[in-house]
Amino acid sequence: MDLDSLPDCVVQHILSKLSNADDVASCNCVCKKWKHSMSYRKSLCFPRGVFENLTGAQTPDSIVMQMVSSASQLEKLVVCCPFTDAGLASWLLAVGSSLKKLELRFTANKHCRAEVECLGAARNLTSLRLLRVVITRSPKWDVFQKLQKLEIYETEMEDSGFMEALRATPNLTRLVVSHCRGLSTICIELLELQHCKFDVYGINDRSLTLKAPKIEFLKVGGCNCIRVDTVNCLKTLSINTWHYNVAKVELGDNLMALESLCVKGDKWGTDLMSKILQLATQVKHLRVEAAVPFPEIDFVDFFKSHPKLKSFYICGGIIDALCNNHMTSIKNVDSSFVIPCLEEVVISLSEKHTLNAKNKSRMIESLLKYGNKLKNININVWTSPSKDDCAVDFSKDIHRTDMDSLPDGVVRHILSRVSNAKDVAFCNYVSNKWKHKSLCFPSGIFENLTGPQTPDSIVMKMVSSVSQLEELVVSCPFTDTGLAAWLLVVGSSLKKLELHFTADGSPRTGLECLGAAKNLRNWRNFIEIHGARLEDSGFTEALRGTPNLTRLVVTRCRGLFTVCIELLELGHCEYHVENSSSPSLTLKAPKIQHLKVDGCNCIRVENASCLKTLSIDTGGSNVTMVELGDNLMALESLCFRDYGSPSDVISKILQLATQVKHLQVGDFWINHEVVPFPEIDFVDFFKSHPKLESLDIRGGIIDAICNNHMTSIKNVAISSKSKLYTGLASAKKLRVDSSFLIPCLEEVTTALTEKQTSNAKKKSRMIESLLKYGNKLKNINIKISTHNMDDDGAFDFSKEIQRLKSLFVFLIVY
Repeated sequence: MDLDSLPDCVVQHILSKLSNADDVASCNCVCKKWKHSMSYRKSLCFPRGVFENLTGAQTPDSIVMQMVSSASQLEKLVVCCPFTDAGLASWLLAVGSSLKKLELRFTANKHCRAEVECLGAARNLTSLRLLRVVITRSPKWDVFQKLQKLEIYETEMEDSGFMEALRATPNLTRLVVSHCRGLSTICIELLELQHCKFDVYGINDRSLTLKAPKIEFLKVGGCNCIRVDTVNCLKTLSINTWHYNVAKVELGDNLMALESLCVKGDKWGTDLMSKILQLATQVKHLRVEAAVPFPEIDFVDFFKSHPKLKSFYICGGIIDALCNNHMTSIKNVDSSFVIPCLEEVVISLSEKHTLNAKNKSRMIESLLKYGNKLKNININVWTSPSKDDCAVDFSKDIHRTDMDSLPDGVVRHILSRVSNAKDVAFCNYVSNKWKHKSLCFPSGIFENLTGPQTPDSIVMKMVSSVSQLEELVVSCPFTDTGLAAWLLVVGSSLKKLELHFTADGSPRTGLECLGAAKNLRNWRNFIEIHGARLEDSGFTEALRGTPNLTRLVVTRCRGLFTVCIELLELGHCEYHVENSSSPSLTLKAPKIQHLKVDGCNCIRVENASCLKTLSIDTGGSNVTMVELGDNLMALESLCFRDYGSPSDVISKILQLATQVKHLQVGDFWINHEVVPFPEIDFVDFFKSHPKLESLDIRGGIIDAICNNHMTSIKNVAISSKSKLYTGLASAKKLRVDSSFLIPCLEEVTTALTEKQTSNAKKKSRMIESLLKYGNKLKNINIKISTHNMDDDGAFDFSKEIQRLKSLFVFLIVY
């Protein structure tokens, strides 16, 4: 497609996305229009090797200077090629006032030095990244009041120069010093700092003192002494000191906010790691790799003092510390002991730590026994080709092929994944130890059944063989008598029940006997009914027996007419009825957050103050009433599909849903004709829905927006904040309403049929306005459904859209 046929603003926006220096240089040579448009680019990048084949009198410094000078408001500059101090100073003098992000990667040979003393000219920087530069003396920087991110990599520094650089950046929130050398004694004092990574190396001892009351993330590597004054807000801490002696770590006495802790090292001082573990009682993710001997740890006390622990990675001496005292620790443990949150354990062993294989396997058994949420245990055994005897013994103990020789907890964990009735039947004959707590009878399991036994009797026999059955799934034919018998046997222990009745032509199955399963968790918290035949009185009575429901799903059910659902705890409701005459739904649920209704003519929700998601799909039936009250301020997602009703109903809901983020309005059909929609003022619509992020419109609402579109935007000019039209000369001719902008819209989808492709100009102008005022718009999807591409309206509209097609417009023609 010829870019010159696009509007100037679209060409400008496309070209403003280019940042690579080679691409920018090529575009400058195309025509004056493109060269003028390139001046509006916001970023410029000179990648490594861009000047390798440079010939002539020009130098890299002069070329960079020429290109940065051509940008009117350059905000980001990345230089990954050799440069001089004088060259850098001249660039910053030209664009320093507008520059917000600067990245300097010095890649010349080791005999060259790149110093950055002239950065003071870019006083509006918010982000600065330096790689392989030199900071050996105090830089002549002014104070960077707006600088929030400073990252320094592989740089040679001295204490005085680095400290002076930090004094010039008092408002830093993120500081990264990685793989740098030359530093010895550093004190970082930054009141706004939240994220800090400090990784240094060298032959001398190194110490770090951090004074940052808002610090949340801290990662330290290569330091011998670490001191953090205030850790009240610290959430993530990582200390990695391999090959360096750690003499002191001071973190205060308050690590209550710490959620993730990682300590690694082979030369830690006595009890330093142990002390940190004692303070971090609220930690959720813990990783300890210690090659040094570790003080003995009481297994039970450790998990009692770390009740929120979710993931646990241990390597080295801490494994022996937990295992050596393990049997004594759990010998007299009370029955209430449990590891409440632990989900994942990783144990990494080398040859030196594979002694006492029995102790280690028993500790693993205890983790399985007491970790009621444990999902995964990974055991890594690292051995050399010499086949160390201890390592081989431990590997044999862990990797036994005979499951009966495994600890009971391991066997239970493996077999707990088996639920299919046939598999369970086989396992039940192995040993009593293999018996199970869940059963599933899939559809068709009894198709080839012969002999006097019936499905009811077989299910009864299997459920009776399990002492504490917790979950039962039956997807095969059953009778009322059979169901009643099963529930009488296992109803007291049953927590989850799923019944799929699949017989054809058999007597209907009632559920009067469910009262025997009084401990059903999913019955108390949620009910799902699919494809059932219901009556108003029976359904209403069932709901009265479940007053604490939080989730209710009724899909593709028949027989319901006038239903009132009154559940005080209900948060999620899906209600889909079929083949009913004028069904109505009244919902009294003050905590309802998600509501999906399909097939109802009358919908009434008494309290929608908490409603976040609303979807109404009527399946072609006429909707005569939708009452949602006057408070839809919490609504974030609204969807209307296949809506056969007067459009005033949905128009009223749109006026109330001012905070909606995701809006989908489908076709409006009555008697196979698209229902006209009341005209919508383009500007007022987006002003009244400021948080709208995605918009999917089809049918009459498209015409409603397009018909009044030109009148609506007649006196609205382009906002000064718009990224698409910044600096456009034609904007000066319009009356300015700088307050209008579509601030959050990111995606628009429209679908048109042949009948809706008339007035192609109006629709294309509306799309152009979306591009103009949507400063975050990323994608417009236009779908044209047509059986005859010779249709004049469809053809004209396709031509108009092709004129606007760009990075933002994706066209699908069916």
